[in-house]
Amino acid sequence: MNKYRALTLVAASMLIFGIVQAGECGDGLPCGSIPWPQPNPPQLVSPSPMPTIGVTVNPPTNTPGGPTATPTPTPVPTSAPFSLDLDGLNDQFGTLQAALEATEEVVEVSGTPVTTSGQLDSLADNSFIFFSYVRGIGEADLGGMTPFITFAIISFLTVIAVKSITFILPVLIAIFYFLKGVIDTVLKIFR
Repeated sequence: MNKYRALTLVAASMLIFGIVQAGECGDGLPCGSIPWPQPNPPQLVSPSPMPTIGVTVNPPTNTPGGPTATPTPTPVPTSAPFSLDLDGLNDQFGTLQAALEATEEVVEVSGTPVTTSGQLDSLADNSFIFFSYVRGIGEADLGGMTPFITFAIISFLTVIAVKSITFILPVLIAIFYFLKGVIDTVLKIFR
């Protein structure tokens, strides 16, 4: 009796599937015109007109009786075609570097000043504890709950990774474009 029910079910599903497929021309679209109204956008002039911006230039006027421009002699090239004096800038960067090295950054955590090395030590201790718990739970036999606990840990780590990436990538892109701008500026100077 079960064979006949299965055969009847297969035949009915094929019949329904054939009826549903009869009105489609592929990708779920109906044959012929679409049964809902289409928007009618305005026709553009071909070729499309190019927008123009009017610019007026007002040449400077010389005041009567003012100073007249005297031609300057043509500069004579020296041994180096281009020289750039960066001694003052190098001194300023050296002073800034010395100040940064002399003072260690201190961050106030709940009113207590903590140095950078102290923050890293605390982070290393806490991360060790976190991953110890993860490892302990991962190796524990919790019976039927083991897959659920493993899934919860993996999903938590995935969310943390995605949030970290969405924060880090824009920062890296901004740094990349800043360095690219610096390199482009330096190349324009030396051309």
